[in-house]
Amino acid sequence: MQAVHLYEFGDFRLDAAERCLLRAGEPVALTPKAFDTLLLLVSRSGHIVEKDELLREVWPDAFVEEATVAQNIFTLRKALGQSGEGQRFIETIPKRGYRFVANVREVRNDEAILVLEKHTRTEIVTEEVSDTPEASGEGGRTHVVYQQASAPEGWPAVFDNTGTVANIIEPAVAPQPAHLTGQHASFWRRGRVRLYLMGAMVLLVCAAAAVAYWQWRKAKQRETALAVKSIAVLPFKPLDADSGNELLGLGMADAIIIRLSKFQRLPVLPTSTIIKYTGRNDDPLTLGHALGVEAVLSGTVQRSGDRVRVTVQLVSVDDGNTIWSDKFDEQFTGIFAVQDAISERVTQALALQLTGDQKKQLAKRYTGNQDAYQAYIMGLYFYNKRTKEGMEKAVEYFNQAVEKDPNYALAHALLADSYYLSVYYGFVGPQAKEYRTKAREAARRALELDDTLAEAHTAMGTILSDFDGNLEGSEREHKRAIELNPNYAIAHLRYGWFLSFRGLGNEVVQEMRRAQELDPLSPTTNGALCGSLLMTRQYEESVKYCQRALELEPDVFINLVNLGEGYRLQGKYDQAVAAYQRTLEVKKDSPDAMAGLALTYARMGRRAEAEKMLAQLQEIALKDRRVFYNIALIYAAFNDKDRAFEWLEKAFDARVVMIRSLRYDPDLDVLRRDPRYADTLKRHSVDSLLSKPE
Repeated sequence: MQAVHLYEFGDFRLDAAERCLLRAGEPVALTPKAFDTLLLLVSRSGHIVEKDELLREVWPDAFVEEATVAQNIFTLRKALGQSGEGQRFIETIPKRGYRFVANVREVRNDEAILVLEKHTRTEIVTEEVSDTPEASGEGGRTHVVYQQASAPEGWPAVFDNTGTVANIIEPAVAPQPAHLTGQHASFWRRGRVRLYLMGAMVLLVCAAAAVAYWQWRKAKQRETALAVKSIAVLPFKPLDADSGNELLGLGMADAIIIRLSKFQRLPVLPTSTIIKYTGRNDDPLTLGHALGVEAVLSGTVQRSGDRVRVTVQLVSVDDGNTIWSDKFDEQFTGIFAVQDAISERVTQALALQLTGDQKKQLAKRYTGNQDAYQAYIMGLYFYNKRTKEGMEKAVEYFNQAVEKDPNYALAHALLADSYYLSVYYGFVGPQAKEYRTKAREAARRALELDDTLAEAHTAMGTILSDFDGNLEGSEREHKRAIELNPNYAIAHLRYGWFLSFRGLGNEVVQEMRRAQELDPLSPTTNGALCGSLLMTRQYEESVKYCQRALELEPDVFINLVNLGEGYRLQGKYDQAVAAYQRTLEVKKDSPDAMAGLALTYARMGRRAEAEKMLAQLQEIALKDRRVFYNIALIYAAFNDKDRAFEWLEKAFDARVVMIRSLRYDPDLDVLRRDPRYADTLKRHSVDSLLSKPE
């Protein structure tokens, strides 16, 4: 039995030997894997091809996910002109695989097709030989007969050796008949030459089509790469259930993110955004759309004994095309070399032009110690949880990392920030003083080891302002961090908070907006932008970002309070009351929510309810001086300016008044018009805030 080389379906012809798909005689561009997928489906037409079989047959030597198969099917359907909902050619069998449902005609070697140029009418030249004895050459007559034949519209004209229209003709040259001599033999030889020439022409056409496709594909890949302006690096998926490999996949992503984030032209989503996808089986393209990026880098990782196998692909979110893919099989000790190679290949695939310093940054390794690296990954995982237990674990693992490699600057930097956040969130209580000291030491050590590390400068900048009151030094560190890594969202966020303490509203909004752009799915960046917009009285937009932050992480106390503020200051009092009441459900006896309710009730004319809230706050004030400022605002809302200034003075004496509030708080407007306001600020040496807000 002859092997099948050609398949026909619809107006397509699939040539297995030449690896060519034709539609009405014109080549159809397919990637090699897409062609292999189509050939397997067509050769098994009418039968289900399981996903496992597709993976085994088309990618025999690679670790590939089901999403790659789905992408190949999508590409094929698009090439065949099949709509997303139709089943004209390829049918999806849920949870199993795919089936080719179009009618397929198989053409075997003994029927091999020779495709001629496209036309609708052709003249056929044949010889008619007499059966008379004279045909032996002695007076026999040979004459040429012209026959008209038609081919179906849209198909190449193809004929058999009788001159009748046929679906196929024999490309191989038949033996020359013994009775043809002289002129007859010469004519036969000319026919053979014509057949050889036509065969050569077909091969040339296929070769030219292949070259053209290759050039088109390269140009398309470069065009797609140049269009990429943002990227998400997803945690690499483990090919087994080993949780250690899940964190190894997170570590792979984090290492690549750190390297790529140093290039200003290419915003990269931070690890804090993608960490939630660790160990999950989400489709990369779906996540790319949800994350709002133009390209997604995803991969798999498998550790087996002392070896690690990694596959990786960079895909355009817009059209699903693969920009670059590769696989690595290394000793586990070579995991850092794999990270280097992936980062370098991604920059090449995206046509990034690197300076000498950027090339050095790309090749930088923060540690060569495997045990230190493993401890760092564990610390990173818990650091991003932002819980009391998470911070305790982060401090523990980052300490292990620097013990195993004392020169691990990145681990020192995140250890410093873990100490700082533990104090900031109030997780450590009486240990706060010890944690402040350790935070300074860890940040200082990180900078000694690597002064080009943005994470270390950000940690030091925050420590200088919040722990030491060194505003000049803090600003210098924050600016240096952003200079080193313009795409580091946390650097912009922390610098924004620093500027807010100095009352620089428009600059605060600028930094918070940039942080949100770099990390758009973070409840922290959205909430921070909400707060800064409140400061500059952009209430409607503020509410939008508060709502987004609460969608990402419901019931965050500060975001609920700010949502209530945004509604109240727009005069939407019912929505404000609902937001404040929800805040009190989340955090009972919250002074900020109670003050917000009192101010809202005062604006609504519900004086009795406002006074009830005021009385509760005055009880709290006996133990917590931070509510002094809130009480002053409520008296101002009652237009009781004497008591308002009395409580404002108490707030100054208790050092609980923030600079940004004195400059921007709209609830102080009624007091700002009173001469006593300027006197109060002068008396406390903050009269510079009397200038017009930005």
